[in-house]
Amino acid sequence: LSVAASLSFKDAFVVPLGKEGIVDGKKVELSRDSRSDHLMLANTIQGWEEAVSHHEGRQYCWDNFLSETTLQMLKNMKNQFAEHLFNSKFIRSKDTKYSESNRNSNNQALIRSVISAGLYPNVARILNISRKGARLTTLNERRVSIHLKSVNAKAREFQYPWLVYHEKLKTNGVNLLDCGMVSPLALIFFGKYMKLTTKTSEDGSHINT
Repeated sequence: LSVAASLSFKDAFVVPLGKEGIVDGKKVELSRDSRSDHLMLANTIQGWEEAVSHHEGRQYCWDNFLSETTLQMLKNMKNQFAEHLFNSKFIRSKDTKYSESNRNSNNQALIRSVISAGLYPNVARILNISRKGARLTTLNERRVSIHLKSVNAKAREFQYPWLVYHEKLKTNGVNLLDCGMVSPLALIFFGKYMKLTTKTSEDGSHINT
């Protein structure tokens, strides 16, 4: 719900003039090495909710360059989404903190898979990584880059070469404004199409891709 709310409205970060780099660093810190802007947003909101429960919400916002007003609006959106799910009999309670509804909240692989299903077919594949960052390709674009505001902009190592994204910006080139690394298994199980091809390696063996 945190990811859905953030992508439906906006993230809660405030970027003061001259402190862009500091804010970008906070985002990377909050991403917890997940290689995902989407999980970073979920971690940010979860951290704020925990801080509020200890009467430290305002300090959390100050420390992480966050808008308390935007976070409250995102919380309201989460409540609305939960109510829709409840009315559809998908969950048993409107409470976003209901334990049964959150039994898989720490299952990061499952969360990535759900995000993959929601954002499909917005999938990008990493072709190579240089000092300038990752070069990617999508279904419709041969050359794509990661926007500098993404937590993955300066990442040099990815466990998997697959990313899903919500928005892209077309200026001098195509840049992914947000992206999150996903397992190929998530794309196989939650995507719509799969094509099996065979390549021949240097030693003459055949590899299925």
